[in-house]
Amino acid sequence: MRRTVLLSTSIGIAVLLACVVSLLAALASSPAASAASAEHGASFAVRCDFSHRAQVDPIVSPGGTSAHMHDFFGNKTTNADSTYDGSEAGSVKMINQPTTCSRPEDTAGYWIPT
Repeated sequence: MRRTVLLSTSIGIAVLLACVVSLLAALASSPAASAASAEHGASFAVRCDFSHRAQVDPIVSPGGTSAHMHDFFGNKTTNADSTYDGSEAGSVKMINQPTTCSRPEDTAGYWIPT
């Protein structure tokens, strides 16, 4: 019985070590973000603060409620009825809409599940 427990523990430790080594190898071989930007010649960053929280997702459940809450950033008017076509049609008008982004030209709505 003691050999079985010892063997199981040894196998578990070996698997754990193999996972750690694989993770370290993957991290070591991935390029840094700055190197990737320089390689492809393009990158951008914009800050968009929290706008509001709602139980809606205009993509997954348009016009209704979603299964969970979302935090919204950027365009303060994003709601369950927001559509891509509506955003495209009103993109010129949207510049005057309130945004939480550091660049007032960024009037897109962003959201993540909470």
